[in-house]
Amino acid sequence: MRRYERDGEAYLSRLQEAINRTWTSCDDPWRSRDLTRSGMSDEEAIEASPAAAREEQA
Repeated sequence: MRRYERDGEAYLSRLQEAINRTWTSCDDPWRSRDLTRSGMSDEEAIEASPAAAREEQA
């Protein structure tokens, strides 16, 4: 957040480039992950996410 607040769109551009470089790399350790959440619907996966748990605590 601090970098975005400080640099704005320039930060977002750098972040996008870094994500694109990583995603297109064959060495990306996350590339082969199963993102289906074992058959969960999108809504179920969102509810089960750590972010949803943090929001409930707030």
